[in-house]
Amino acid sequence: MAAALALALPVALIQNRGLVPLAALMAIAALALLRSEGRWHRVLRPGPIAAALCLAGWAIASSLWAIGPGEAFAGGARLLVLVSALALVLAAARGLDDRGRRALLDGLVLGVCLGAAALLVELAFGAPLNNALRGFPTPPRSPEGTKPAATLLALLAPPAVLAASYRAGARLAVPVALLAAAAVLASTSEAARLALLAGIAAGGLALAAPGLMRRALPGLLATAVLAGPPVLEQLAKGATRAGLLPLSAVHRTLIWDYAAERAAERPIAGFGMDAARALPGGRDNPDAARRDRLGITGAQRAFFDAAPRGMAELIPLHTHSMPLQIRLELGFVGLAVFALFAFLA
Repeated sequence: MAAALALALPVALIQNRGLVPLAALMAIAALALLRSEGRWHRVLRPGPIAAALCLAGWAIASSLWAIGPGEAFAGGARLLVLVSALALVLAAARGLDDRGRRALLDGLVLGVCLGAAALLVELAFGAPLNNALRGFPTPPRSPEGTKPAATLLALLAPPAVLAASYRAGARLAVPVALLAAAAVLASTSEAARLALLAGIAAGGLALAAPGLMRRALPGLLATAVLAGPPVLEQLAKGATRAGLLPLSAVHRTLIWDYAAERAAERPIAGFGMDAARALPGGRDNPDAARRDRLGITGAQRAFFDAAPRGMAELIPLHTHSMPLQIRLELGFVGLAVFALFAFLA
């Protein structure tokens, strides 16, 4: 399990789908440990795990009414397997002795340091590791392909800094924090940069007022899940009408407008797991009426007017908003379960 943690970021940097076999190996190791020690009662103990399993169950059930039943069942099954693997790993980790805990902490710190250093190399020198491992393809891969690794690094950096502090105090925690932050902030992923900055701000508030944040943060996270998408959508629409947003953000606003409109058609149960890409009309460009309603003018209007079909899709891959995606596919029932998961986590 510690070795998988150490390899996670380097693997994500080269091929993020390689994280699947790593997760499977961690789950198998955890399963063996739990079986040998007979600690099955620990697996479902954390509240967030139970909520996530309920969400996976609802996703599987959505195949009964989904517009793509097979895709919905497969997507729900994948989520169930993922949550089950996580439950096994967490249960095994909670029962480790001191030596086992130290190994996990060291694996996490090592993985973050290796991943951050490799990410900086990829960004500075045009992705030499990716190109070398792929036999120097033509055209060569660019650092844009490192976004999944930057995202994972933004998520793993804070617990890695805590792990370094537990293991060796500030003399290890500070270098780990600086290395990880430098790699994320230098990355091409704006989402990862914003997430890290938000994490630093939340961490500072937690250090300053731990009791208050422990009480307030669960409710704030659940509120963000429930109210965040409509609030952001209205802000984005106002900014679009005022001409304040770049083209990519205007496209995002159009995506949210369309997804919220379709979600309102099936508010309770949604269109089924993984239905976003299968929605009729989702691969079309936004029509003139939608662009008029959002007040898109000038060069941005000209782009959408001239864009060939498929270049400015109303749902390109996904809605670019996890709560909105859940509401679209699993309805308000799924969104409520996800809000409960955020609260408990």
